[in-house]
Amino acid sequence: MGKATGFMEYGRVTPSECGALERIGHWNEFAVKMDEESLREQAARCMDCGTPYCHAGRMLSGMAAGCPLNNLIPEWNDLVFRGDWRSALDRLHKRNNFPEFTGRVCPAPCEGSCTGGLIGSPVTIKSLEKAIVDRGFEEGWIVPEPPLVRTGKKVAVIGSGPAGLACAAQLNKAGHSVTVYERADRIGGLLTYGIPNMKLDKSTVQRRVDLLAAEGVTFVTNTEIGRDLPVWQVRAHHDAMVLCGGATAARELNIEGRELGGIRQAMDFLTASAKRLLAGGADFVAAGRAGQAAAEATDGFAVGSARGAGGAALEAAEGTDGFAGSSARGAGGAALEAAEGTDGFAGSSARETGGAALEAAEGPSSAELAARGAGSAAAGQAADAGDPAASTADRLASAAERASLAAERELSAAGRDVVVIGGGDTGTDCVATALRQGCRSVVQLEIMPEPPSERPANNPWPEYPRVKKIDYGQREAEAVQGRDPRRYVTSAKRFLSETGQTVCGVQTVRVDWRPDADGRLVPYEIPGSEETFPAQLVLLALGFAGPEPQLLRQLELESDERSNVRTGGHGRDWASRGEAAAREAARRGEGLAQPAFAGFGAVAERCAEAGPQARLRTAAASAADRTARASGPSAGAAAVKARPSFGAPSSPAGLSGPGKGDPAAFAYAASAEGVFAAGDMRRGQSLVAWAIREGREAAREVDRYLTGGTGLN
Repeated sequence: MGKATGFMEYGRVTPSECGALERIGHWNEFAVKMDEESLREQAARCMDCGTPYCHAGRMLSGMAAGCPLNNLIPEWNDLVFRGDWRSALDRLHKRNNFPEFTGRVCPAPCEGSCTGGLIGSPVTIKSLEKAIVDRGFEEGWIVPEPPLVRTGKKVAVIGSGPAGLACAAQLNKAGHSVTVYERADRIGGLLTYGIPNMKLDKSTVQRRVDLLAAEGVTFVTNTEIGRDLPVWQVRAHHDAMVLCGGATAARELNIEGRELGGIRQAMDFLTASAKRLLAGGADFVAAGRAGQAAAEATDGFAVGSARGAGGAALEAAEGTDGFAGSSARGAGGAALEAAEGTDGFAGSSARETGGAALEAAEGPSSAELAARGAGSAAAGQAADAGDPAASTADRLASAAERASLAAERELSAAGRDVVVIGGGDTGTDCVATALRQGCRSVVQLEIMPEPPSERPANNPWPEYPRVKKIDYGQREAEAVQGRDPRRYVTSAKRFLSETGQTVCGVQTVRVDWRPDADGRLVPYEIPGSEETFPAQLVLLALGFAGPEPQLLRQLELESDERSNVRTGGHGRDWASRGEAAAREAARRGEGLAQPAFAGFGAVAERCAEAGPQARLRTAAASAADRTARASGPSAGAAAVKARPSFGAPSSPAGLSGPGKGDPAAFAYAASAEGVFAAGDMRRGQSLVAWAIREGREAAREVDRYLTGGTGLN
C-alpha cells in the first residue's frame, strides 16, 4: 500500500498548530491544514506490511489496539497517495459514519499499532482521515442519501451521542423510520457539550446532524425518556428501542470538604462553557481575546495580571445578554413540526421521510412540543444573531432555566485559581477551557506516576503505547505559566475553606505506589509531603461509573457488575417467552401475529452483500410472492408489513433459527424484548470510535430483529 519505499524516503510530519498564546484567545480549531503534496507523501509512508495491525480493533492489556471501527486504513492511504480522494472517501465511509469526529478527537490507537511504528515512526493515520473527510465536504461529495424504500418499522434511539447517531444512521439506511430522543437542547451528546469547541467545532457536529435529518432521521430534543415522556409510551409506539444514553454517572471524590461550593464535576464545567459559547459566542470569544492581549503584553508569563484581565473581561461579558439562555433548537435548525390532522404527539413530523415520532394521544400534544421547540428555536436564533430586541426575559422560558443559567455562570474559571483533579482527555479539556476563560492559574493533579517517554518492556507493540503525552492543554498551560500543569503521584487529601461555604484551596499529599499483601499496586501516602494549592474552582475529572440508573429501573433491565446494561444471550429468553405464549395461544385456539423475523431466509441472506436497500427490496418482493402463491392474492403484502406489537412475543420459529437468526448471537439485546443497548451505556466509558462501532453493530441486530436479515455492514 502507498509507495513501496515511502516509509524510508519520507519522515513523519503532522499538521502544524497555531501558537499556544495565540489560540487561547479564541475557541476555534487550531490545526493548520496541510497541502495536498504533503498529505500524499504521508500516505505514501503506509507500506505493504502484509498483516496490518492498524485496523485490528481489539483489546490488549485493557486498552484498544488498532482501530475499533476496523477502518480500511491501508486501502484509503493508498488511494490518497494515488490522488484518488473520492474513492478514499468511499472506503473511509465504509466502516465509519463520522470520520470528521474521529479524525479530530480520537487518540488514534491505530497509530500505536502501525507496523511502521515498530522500528520507526507510525503513519499519520488520524490527520489523513481528517483530510479525506474534510476534502469530501469541500468538494460537495458528501450529500444526503435517503433510503429508497421504507420498511414501515419504527425504532426509538435514546441518546444522540456518537453511538446513538451511528445507530440511527445505519437503521435509517436500512429503511426503518428512526426517532432520536435527546434530553439536552441540542443534538450530539458529548460531541456537543462534552468536547470543547477548539477540539471539535460544533458546526462540524451540526453539519452531520443536518445530513441525517435530510436523510429522514427525526430528532426530538429537550425530552428525557422516563421523565418528560413515559417509557411505556415510547415502547408502545415503536418496534424496537436502542439505549445509547452513555455512561454519565460521574465518579465522586468523597474527602473532607466535598460539600463546599466551587467543587464541580468536570463535565458540568465543560457543558456550561459550551452552552455559553453557543448562546453568546461573540462576548465569550471577546473575553478570551482580552485575556490573550494581556498575556502577550507581558510575554505570557504574568499569570496574575494576564489571566486576571481575561477573567475581568469574561465577567463583564457574563453580564450582557450574550449569555442569556441556551438555544434549544432541534437538529437541522428546525423546530419540531406539529402533525396537523393526526393524533400524533411528542413532536411528530408530518414528513414521510422523517418518520413519525409517536402516534398516541396520551402525553404532551404535538402542538405543545412544537410550540416549545419553536419558541426555544426563536430564542436561540435571536441570541445567535445578536438581536438587541430579544431581552433576557424573552430568551429564558422559566425560572428553572434562569436558575440553570446562574449555575452555569458560577462554573466560570474567570479570574480564579483552578485545580483539576484527574488526568485523561477530560482533564486536559478542562485545563484548556479554563485558560480560555481567563483563569488566574491552573494545576492538574494526577495520582498515577509519570509515564515513561518510551515504551516499557511490559507494553510491547502493537499495544497502545503507555507513554507520556503532552497534549494541547498542557502545552497551552506551559506557554502561559512556564511549566506543565500536571503534578504526578499527587492525591487530594482535603478541601479547604476560609468561610465554611466555598472552597479556597486543596491540600494534597504525594503517594508511593507499592504492592499490597495480594500483590496489587496501591498508593501509600508519603509523610511530610503535604502541599496546598489555592483554588476557588475545583473540577473533578475522575471518569464515569456507568449509566444513570433511572431508565434502566423503569425498563426493569438487568445490569452487570459495573452497573452497565447487561446484554447478550437475551434473545434466547425472548424465544422462550415466545414459545410459552405460542403454546398458550394454541391452547386457546388463537393465532400469533407475524413474527419479527418474517423476512429471514435464504433470499435475505443472499442479498445481504448487495446492501440494505437492495436486500430490502428483493427480500420483501420474494417473501410477498411466496406467500401470495401459498395463501392467495392478499396475503403477500401482509407477510411483509405485519408485525407484533412492541414487546409482544414473537413466533418461536422466527427466533430459534441457526446462524444469523440465532437469538444467542444477539450481543446487544437487553433483558426486555425489543430493547437493545450500545455505546458507553453497555460497555462503560470508552472512545468515540468504540461508540460508533457499537451503534453500527447494534443497528445490524435491530435490523435482523425487525426483518430477519440485514445488508448493513
